[in-house]
Amino acid sequence: MALLLLLALSFSTALSAPTRPNSVTKDVALRYLTSFGYYNAIPHASQMDSRSSAALRAQQLELAVKKFQSFAGLPVTGVLDQPTKKLMTRKRCGIPDFNAIQREGFQFKWDKQDIRWTVEKFSDDVSQGDTRRAIGQALSVWQEVIPLNFIEVAPGSSEADIRVGFATAVHEDAYPFDGPGGVLAHAMFPPDGRLHFDDDENWVYMDVEKLKKYANTDLIAVAIHELGHSLGLEHSNDQDAIMAPFYHEQVSDKPHYEVPPLHEDDIRRIQRIYGSRNDGFRPETTVPRPVRTTTEAIETQTRIEVGVEGGSPSGGGNAPCPNQIEDSAKSINGATYVFADSNVWELQGQRLQNSRPITAVFPSGPRRVTAAVTNPRTELMILFDQRTVYAYVWDASSGTFHPHRDFPKTLSDLVTFTPTAAFEWRDGNIVLLGGDTFATYDENWNTPTFVHKTTDYFNGFPEDVTAVLSNGQPGHILLVTPAGGYGYDMNAQKVTNSDPIPRQQFAPCS
Repeated sequence: MALLLLLALSFSTALSAPTRPNSVTKDVALRYLTSFGYYNAIPHASQMDSRSSAALRAQQLELAVKKFQSFAGLPVTGVLDQPTKKLMTRKRCGIPDFNAIQREGFQFKWDKQDIRWTVEKFSDDVSQGDTRRAIGQALSVWQEVIPLNFIEVAPGSSEADIRVGFATAVHEDAYPFDGPGGVLAHAMFPPDGRLHFDDDENWVYMDVEKLKKYANTDLIAVAIHELGHSLGLEHSNDQDAIMAPFYHEQVSDKPHYEVPPLHEDDIRRIQRIYGSRNDGFRPETTVPRPVRTTTEAIETQTRIEVGVEGGSPSGGGNAPCPNQIEDSAKSINGATYVFADSNVWELQGQRLQNSRPITAVFPSGPRRVTAAVTNPRTELMILFDQRTVYAYVWDASSGTFHPHRDFPKTLSDLVTFTPTAAFEWRDGNIVLLGGDTFATYDENWNTPTFVHKTTDYFNGFPEDVTAVLSNGQPGHILLVTPAGGYGYDMNAQKVTNSDPIPRQQFAPCS
């Protein structure tokens, strides 16, 4: 919880909107990248010598710029060049583009078909009637492609699910507005329902002449985007999509206003959540997206059940039972793989079976694995040999693993330790452990999103964790140390047994 709170607060600082590329200094860019989820300072780096710390922060800033450029469709250089600075001056939505800690691995949606909405606070720029019409028109754009119905209710109604208003500067949420330009609006994901427009902007309703001036902003276009958030969509990296974070000027030679249409990317993503208008309503609740980490549960402090029967490459082996497990990972094929020395076992039921050399299962792989984890979002199995990172794709048709074309990589220097274990946190983040330090890790960019002391965020974590076993009980893992295993409740953030559980009890050999 402390980790989530800290990162949520990192997005709450108001920015003064830069208006010209030349006004985007390094400090302005850093605040921008932090505000929109591309950059998180490494607190642990402050304990290093000044030269090393400065080098790490420079590398992290370069990676943040690359992320921003990649997401925005710019040439990925890592340099604050003119096109990058110019885009940072564009009007945009205030919701972060990257929400890895808070939202990745989850799908927010409404669990009912009839969604009620109201406008609670109005702007002097647009009449109350036109404001209500704008919101209604924006909702109709979404209603045409999904099986939801939108019903207006009176301001102040307790029945309102989506509550729209205009505000300035610091107001009733964690996203302060920044004055004219810059951030135009923001909306919260279901079931929150708050949607706020920055009243310091010049809002226009269906007036093509006024919209030819950059200082004016199209209320309907921004409302369609923000209501996409209200329905559960995050930002799109397709720059032609309504859900791209940057404002598209509504410039047209036609004499009358046309409501902006949804892009195919918007339609595909919203129908992935709710289905199409023709499919009918799917009454599921807002729940985490499925994460493929199911094994049997840790039942008590003295009896551990981990692993399941699952498909895997064929073959056998006679490696001796390991004295110490170095790490494990559950593949999308259903098998849990346990690594020790140069061998890999399958954890089937409660026993280690079917040992083979690591390279027999993971071709062109490491001879030894010091940490392993599967990312359920990318479906990659990630193996670490000290500071070398490998990644594998499971091919169901052949029943084998294939190396990912972008790996192996050398672990970024921003990870200030050598990983000895890895696991998936309850929010879908990949966590690397090493000594008394942890990092949340993005294998696509080969960079941490956060690095800090383990004990500051994970109460009771032993410092010598060599492996983490997952299990089917939500929010529970088993921390493996040289002394034995410790159950850990991720929701309560506490160790569930004071005495270590012998390895022969939670992972004996056949």
